[in-house]
Amino acid sequence: MQNKELIQQILRIANSARESGQYVQIESMLPTVSIMRGDDDEFFFQEHQADDILEKAQKIIVDLGEEAEMELSVEDVLLYQAQNW
Repeated sequence: MQNKELIQQILRIANSARESGQYVQIESMLPTVSIMRGDDDEFFFQEHQADDILEKAQKIIVDLGEEAEMELSVEDVLLYQAQNW
């Protein structure tokens, strides 16, 4: 799959997840990351785990290139990935 196709797939899946009520909440103070996929379906990461998951999502964006850096957010990538957890 080409980078452009993968970017579009990430956006499509992340937007669909948002439309169904899913969301990502990032708090940078501690840090923490919460990914809500529905009632009683939450992934929660804090401190080093939160840092790691944020760094990995950012790396995916950087690795996909300049277009991804303009079109994708870390939240998009996390919602996309969370559909397979």
